[in-house]
Formats: sequence, C-alpha cells, structure tokens
Amino acid sequence: MTPVPESRALSERWRSIGTALSGSVAGGAALTVAGTNTGASPWMLLALPVAAAIGAVLLLWPSAAFLLTAAVIPVERLGRLTDDSAMYTISLMRIVGTLALASFLLHALVRRQRIHFGGAFWLYALYFAIAMLGLLHTSDQLGTVRAMGAILGNLLFFWLVINLGRDTRLAQWALLVWLGSTVLAGLYTIYGWHFGDSVNWDDLARTQNRFSAVLADDSELDALDVVARATGPTSHSAVYGINLLLAVPMFFFFIKHGGSRALKAALWIGLAITLYNVTLTNTRATM
Repeated sequence: MTPVPESRALSERWRSIGTALSGSVAGGAALTVAGTNTGASPWMLLALPVAAAIGAVLLLWPSAAFLLTAAVIPVERLGRLTDDSAMYTISLMRIVGTLALASFLLHALVRRQRIHFGGAFWLYALYFAIAMLGLLHTSDQLGTVRAMGAILGNLLFFWLVINLGRDTRLAQWALLVWLGSTVLAGLYTIYGWHFGDSVNWDDLARTQNRFSAVLADDSELDALDVVARATGPTSHSAVYGINLLLAVPMFFFFIKHGGSRALKAALWIGLAITLYNVTLTNTRATM
C-alpha cells in the first residue's frame, strides 16, 4: 500500500476541519433562523453558530479543549446556567470539560491510543461508589444527588488529566492558564470587594447574581454581626480560599523554573494578588 504524502495528509486534515466547521456554522445558523419565532434572546440566538463552531474546534483539538477547561475552572460560577439549588447543575465549566473528554476519547479511538486510568482514578472511583451508597440511606435526596454530581465531575476530570497530562509541556501550559485565570478572578474579586455590592446566602445561590463576588455573611450575627467574605467566582468563601491556596505552590514552582524575568515578575504579582484574596475570604478555615 502506497503511503500518503505528508502534505496531502495535512491538506485532507484541514479539509476535514473546514468541512466540520462549515457544518457547525451552518447548523448554528439554521438554529438561529428556526428560533426567531421563539421567545429566546436575540443575542443568545446569534451566539448559537459561534458556540457550534467553537464546539467543533474543541472536538477536533483536544489540547485546546484541555487548556480551555483549565481556564474556566477558577470562574465556575460565572458560567453557571442553573441555580445552586438545582438538582443537576449545568455550567460552562461542565460543558467545556465534557467536550474536552469527548475530544480526547474521539482522537484516542481514531488513533487507537492507549487509554490510561491509574491509581488516582480507581481510588476516587471507589470514593464515588461509596458516595452512591448514600442514596440508600439519606434523608436529603437533593443534596446527595448534587454532591454526587460534583464527585462524578471530579472523577472525569481526573481521567482527563491522567491521559492528556502525560504530555509534560501541555500540563505545564494548562497550569499556567489556570494560574492566569485565577489571577484574573482575583482582580475581579478585589474590585467587587472595594467597589461592588455584597449579597446574602440566598441571593448568592441564584443565577442572576453569578457576578457577585462578596458575601454578606450573617451566620454569626450574635457574635460578629454581618461579616463580608470574598467568594470570588465560586459558591462559598472557603471553597474560593482553598482554590487560591492550591495555586500558591504552583506560583513558586514556575517562579523557580521560569525562564524569563518578565514571566517571574508576572508570577510574583499574581502570587501577591492571590494571597490578598486569601485574606479577603475572611474565613477561619482558609486562614
């Protein structure tokens, strides 16, 4: 069998990509036209073909999908499409993560790559199985299903990292993207703390308040009065603080191994912003 020349193979690959993107845009445009008689927002309808094209690119490019997943993780509440009280939470983070996983599996099957699992995956899978047993005994079905959904999302993310993170360069880029997104979220939270408004627990859980970054916590009203706590783009101050603390070692790693002075200076600034946000969470758990 005669091998296909590299230039021809590359041309066919880009032709396939172009066909997929064209089909995505055409499909999105059709959805836009079909939805003009509905009550949906015109901006949402216009965004459909763009979203379809981006989805096609992510399916064709697992590395880009992986990097985008790393970028949206620190801002998970900003992209949330349902309230915190919903049984099944839909968010931009979960949509992008699902596309990244589908893209990896598609390429792995086409190229017949080995799919890895690893000890971390099976250990967390056991934890998920134990959590499922809670459905047989819990009196809070709604809360249990929500918690299990979060654990399942973590498990699938572990699986994605175990496979795509085997490329050291891609893993380092994903960490840098994650740190950059964390710093941008920190700047947004600092602005919200000093110039924005705070919301209470009930309002924080609502989708229309997804851009609120500060909680007016009255849980200790008798002892401390109402306390302002930075939640950032998450649903809880302690969760936001833990996310920030997890980023701190990675700043020091890249400061140590970074090549340019400009990158190191940016990392030091990002570290300062991150630590300042830790203090703004104002929670004993974070401290």
